[in-house]
Amino acid sequence: MPRLNRKKLLVGTANTVIVAAVVFFFLLANRDQSYDRAFDSRVSDPAYRTDGPIVLLDEGHLNSHSTTAGYKPLADLLRNDGYKLRSCSSLSARLI
Repeated sequence: MPRLNRKKLLVGTANTVIVAAVVFFFLLANRDQSYDRAFDSRVSDPAYRTDGPIVLLDEGHLNSHSTTAGYKPLADLLRNDGYKLRSCSSLSARLI
């Protein structure tokens, strides 16, 4: 079995460290983002007091954001403005 020289060992170690750092920063940058919990979604004069239009939010593709997580401020704002918000999490979801 041939001996591994120091230069090859150093290059291999450096490559491993670089790949590990890139993977770490990629995972760090792509983690779930939190929403602004202090966002005021109150509406003093709603656009629709009754029979507002339906807004369908697609949650059926393993999305990290939903009406209870990342899109919660938007969902609350739509509901407070009189819209009927529905989320679709599968192909068989009812729209109305």
